[in-house]
Amino acid sequence: MAEQWASDDSGLTRFGYLVDGAYETVAPEVFEHVLRQVFLADRAFESDEIISELGETSATIPIDCVWALFDAVLLSEPAYRMDVLSTFLELSRSGRVHTFALAYDALPALSPWIFPRSLLRREIDIYFQWISNHESVAFISDEIKQQFESRLRRRPYLNATVCPLGSDGLGYRGYSTAGHGRQIVALGTVEPKKRYPLILETYDALRRDGTDVELKIFGRAGVESPEFLESLRRRADADVGFSWSENPTDQMITQALESALFSMFIGTEEGYGLPALESLALGAPVIVSADLPCLKNLPSHGQMRLAEVTGPVVLEAARQAADEEFNDGLRMAIQHLPLPSWQGFAGSLRDWIESSCAVPLN
Repeated sequence: MAEQWASDDSGLTRFGYLVDGAYETVAPEVFEHVLRQVFLADRAFESDEIISELGETSATIPIDCVWALFDAVLLSEPAYRMDVLSTFLELSRSGRVHTFALAYDALPALSPWIFPRSLLRREIDIYFQWISNHESVAFISDEIKQQFESRLRRRPYLNATVCPLGSDGLGYRGYSTAGHGRQIVALGTVEPKKRYPLILETYDALRRDGTDVELKIFGRAGVESPEFLESLRRRADADVGFSWSENPTDQMITQALESALFSMFIGTEEGYGLPALESLALGAPVIVSADLPCLKNLPSHGQMRLAEVTGPVVLEAARQAADEEFNDGLRMAIQHLPLPSWQGFAGSLRDWIESSCAVPLN
């Protein structure tokens, strides 16, 4: 969002970081640079470090001055900090500035058991209560909007829109014959819902069939048993056909997908499924769970959608995807897939906010 909005030459958009009851605000291009540093770091950043990174171009705006300087405020990410939540409650109740939220998924509210117990339950409950009661909310998929309206809010939103996340964060190639390599690529945090044991079983079965393949996993260690995580590390040392990159760069993932035979994303209870879209954008066919929210309004070109994710079903799909002629058919079909872009996401979100602000506040 910051990267796309940085190209706007109006100079009216600012990104803010809340600290001590005021926003430290910067231009989108500055925020995008700092955000990349923070997210790509292998440690957590403290607030004073972030403020220092924002640099001399930042401007401090007290909360009670927000409505005098801006027409709208967007909560662009899940907020589990009480100061952020209380500030947005204050701004939305003031009636003096348009307030909007971008909702990604409802999993922390609807499936709390798949998350670490250390997550702040009270803050999560308050956040989802606010999102459910607020009227102006953008969602990243139709399915997630439906989940909020049917299971949390239990009524339609008065001013909602859907802005699908972009598939081209790692680049875009569409149809490519560069594949047909040996690599099977699996993306995502190593955690139970990603079904990595099933992916490993499929890889082993293909090898027993005599299929010459490798398996590359890209994703940090998540809420998985220490024994399983250690078994992956031992296997990476012993099996030349297997590797696990716990802190991969975008470049590493891009190179792997561009030369992949196919990728696998067969998780359950996924919030969106962005890795599946990124795989397709780089020309790699993908074996996926059929219930991924990101796929609901897309044709199935280049995908093997599995309604039932079991060992035999996944293995049969992998055997088909490993066949060169079948694989090339999947690969050619990707070029007809209308994949969403990040430019489209940022543009549709901005258009929605601007049109909503044309309606006077009550």
